[in-house]
Amino acid sequence: MENLCCNKMSSFTNSSNSKLDSTKFETRVDKTYNLGKIYVTVSVYRNLSLLRKGTNYPPIFFGPMFIHRNSDFDTYSTFFGQLSARFVDNSFADLRIGSDEEASIRKAVRHFFQGSQVIVCTRHLKENLIRNGHKVSAV
Repeated sequence: MENLCCNKMSSFTNSSNSKLDSTKFETRVDKTYNLGKIYVTVSVYRNLSLLRKGTNYPPIFFGPMFIHRNSDFDTYSTFFGQLSARFVDNSFADLRIGSDEEASIRKAVRHFFQGSQVIVCTRHLKENLIRNGHKVSAV
C-alpha cells in the first residue's frame, strides 16, 4: 500500500499532528478512479507477524477490495459494515485506518470502527491544496 498511497509511514499524521505509534495495527483505504462507471476501493495492511530483511519492518499486503458504482456513505457502509462484523469481538483501539479526504469513507470508518484512529495522508492533503487552493478566497 505504500506505493498505492504514500511512500513512507511518516506521511501519516493523526489529528493532533503527533507521530503515530508503529506498534498499532494499521490499514489504509483508497478509492481508484478512471475505471469507467465503477470504482475499486483497495485496502492494504501491514502484516505484523512478519519482518522484511533489511528494513526490519512489517511488509504490506493487499486486504479486502470493494467494487462499487457509488461513493456515498450508504455504499461504504456495506463494505465497512461487513469488515467490522468479522471483528465484532475485538477492540478497535489499536487500529489505525488511513485514507485521503474522501468524506464518505471517513464517515463510514468512524461509524463502523468506533475507537479506531482515523489518519490522513499528508501527501494527499498537499496535492489537494495545490490543486484546489486557488478556489479559496481570503476574507
